[in-house]
Amino acid sequence: MTQHHGMTHLDGMRMHCNAGHNPHDEDRFGRMFPLSPSYVPADVLADIGCKSGPMNDGGQSHPTRTVAVGHVFFGQFVDHDITLDTSSSFERVNVPSETPNVRTPTLDLDCVYGSGPEAQPYLYDQKDGSFKGVRLLTGADLPNNVDERKQIAQVNDLLRNHRGTAIIGDHRNDENRIVSQLQLAMIKFHNLVATTLHNADQTLKESELFEEARRETT
Repeated sequence: MTQHHGMTHLDGMRMHCNAGHNPHDEDRFGRMFPLSPSYVPADVLADIGCKSGPMNDGGQSHPTRTVAVGHVFFGQFVDHDITLDTSSSFERVNVPSETPNVRTPTLDLDCVYGSGPEAQPYLYDQKDGSFKGVRLLTGADLPNNVDERKQIAQVNDLLRNHRGTAIIGDHRNDENRIVSQLQLAMIKFHNLVATTLHNADQTLKESELFEEARRETT
């Protein structure tokens, strides 16, 4: 794989495709292929923006028959894991090669783990025991809800504060219900891997258990 969404060709990609590579946040955005200037007549642009213009499908639904809908949301999840731009603006000209990528451009699930249990402890179980700083928290870790229906929904949801804001490694993974459930699935999978590893070797310290569970999950 030589290209990433939002990135230029990355020389020496092979060195990045192994477990020993340590991705960093200094990577920059770029163009995946050369772009030539494009001029579109003003009247054409005006027509496109008009009511019932060429962009209006008349309310007809034309879903693709070749790509499963789930792939779209999984693609969104992957995109959130490898790219995040927090500095560009519509109010100025943005140079891709000077735009820092806040995420690491490798599929290392940093959108799930955030900056880790030391930098973001609120994402992780802090109860004393074998899983302190190892398990990622979900809605199931919140106090029981009096309303039974809300309790069922809470157990199958992300961890949230009192305002309903998801407490996760990347806030964009709560943009819609499907991608939030993908985030939850990844969290639950990590927790299952951690439990399995602990049952197989109870001599692992918390930090060792977390790193091995993260490696296996990724």
